[in-house]
Parts: sequence; C-alpha cells; structure tokens
Amino acid sequence: MNRLQPRDQNALDIIDAMDLDAIVQSIDEEITRLEYARALLTGNAAPLKRGLPPATKPIAAPVEFGAKVAAQKRNEERAARTLAQHMARWTKAKRPQSEP
Repeated sequence: MNRLQPRDQNALDIIDAMDLDAIVQSIDEEITRLEYARALLTGNAAPLKRGLPPATKPIAAPVEFGAKVAAQKRNEERAARTLAQHMARWTKAKRPQSEP
C-alpha cells in the first residue's frame, strides 16, 4: 500500500487550500514564459503555438439575386401545392359517407 510521506501530505494540504483555477492559470503562464525563453535561445522568431488551429468556415460562392428569388418562388409554389394536397385530403375525410 502506498502511504503518503509527511512532505507529500503537506503539499496536498497546500493544493487543497488554493483555488484550482488559479493553479492551472499559473501553470499556463509558466509554460508560456518557458516557450518564449526557448524561442529566444533557439533563434526562432515566435514560439510554437500549442493546441489546434482555429476552425475556419469554407467560403460559400456568392448567390446571385435572381437565383435567390427563383429559389424563394419555388419554395412558395411547393408550400402552396402541399397546402392544396392537405386540404384535398381533409375535405375527402370530412365528406359524409353515403350509406348503401
């Protein structure tokens, strides 16, 4: 069984007393300082950036005004056709059935 040494327990008590976000922030700041120092020593102009590059959206082709209006008109025609079909089904369902 792995027992904590008194020195290790003291370190855990200090960590428990500190804010976890503050610890992470100070570690990040130290990493940034070390990367900058390494860049200066190796002669690189800028330190390497960590993490994934920012996501970029593909640039969409510009839509011509006429094409947009035509698409809107098609959508309106489709909506009118669907409404007419729905009304026909509703009327047929509500029509009284003739008795034999």
